[in-house]
Parts: sequence; structure tokens; C-alpha cells
Amino acid sequence: MCGIRRNVEFIAGWREKVGPDFPLMIDCYMALTSDYASELASKLEI
Repeated sequence: MCGIRRNVEFIAGWREKVGPDFPLMIDCYMALTSDYASELASKLEI
């Protein structure tokens, strides 16, 4: 498993651990292209 699917599953796992009301912040400082970040946000339903 790699790429965006792995990132979505990783972040979804943390969401499940902390619950829906806990604020999550994802720090991807200069690691993602704007297109990738936009697609990731869309898949996470942010």
C-alpha cells in the first residue's frame, strides 16, 4: 500500500483513536504539492 491511500488510512486511524470532536492538525510543511494536498483534503472530507 502506498501513496494517498496510505496517508488517508493513516489519518483516518488517528481520527478513530481521538474521536470526532478532537482537533487534528496535519503538518506537511513543504512536503506535498498543492494538487496532492487538495486531493488529500478532499478524500478526508475536510
